[in-house]
Amino acid sequence: INGDFRDNPEIYQVYRAGTSELYPASELPISRALNGETLITVDDLEILKDGIRVPLRVNATSLADANGKTEYAISVFEDVTEVKKAEKELIKAKHEAEESGVLKEAFLANMSHEIRTPMNAIIGFTDLLLKSKMDAREKEFLGIIKTSGESLLHIINDILDISKIDARMMTFDAFPLSIKELFHSLMIMMTNKADAKNLILAFNCNPGVPDIVLGDAIRLTQVLINLVDNAIKFTEDGSVNVSAHVLSE
Repeated sequence: INGDFRDNPEIYQVYRAGTSELYPASELPISRALNGETLITVDDLEILKDGIRVPLRVNATSLADANGKTEYAISVFEDVTEVKKAEKELIKAKHEAEESGVLKEAFLANMSHEIRTPMNAIIGFTDLLLKSKMDAREKEFLGIIKTSGESLLHIINDILDISKIDARMMTFDAFPLSIKELFHSLMIMMTNKADAKNLILAFNCNPGVPDIVLGDAIRLTQVLINLVDNAIKFTEDGSVNVSAHVLSE
């Protein structure tokens, strides 16, 4: 075979994949095998067939005689058109997914900033109201509004730092909190939902639970709200009971 294939029929012309460069004869798997190499695999060559490039995966190996001298070589050619097509589609899908992720992150960051402004206003005006004269019940309700607003603001800050969520680096605080007070706030927040379905909602704190524990009140509130909300949603009649007791100290 002619060394650079230029004078050979089209079907024998071999190109480096994705280029107009002819594949050097000395680098072809069959040539390498005839020079003594074994177990060769390449998939960076293409041939022309009816004017269309066909990608090939080529395996080749040498076979030696009794004296260890290369006697001949075996080569297998595989049409990998569908494989290459699938690879391109995967690469395209990956790029689209990455682009979508960037857009999603930008959208979340923008929305988070937009939400923070009114949330800060709600918390600020709640603080002002708490300084005014009111009865104990009104003060309690306002306190819950403020706590809920601060919890939401905390969540928004997490959204702004979306990279931590993507990297599974969500952190938990460890500050003093009262389970009894948290239960009391949740009872007030969730009672209306339970009443709407004629359900009894109860929060019970076992006497053995310490008055103050260390934990992340915001995260714990999020978890309990989700659990109680789902419990109310999927309970047709009866009651929803939340209890706390000491597992170990």
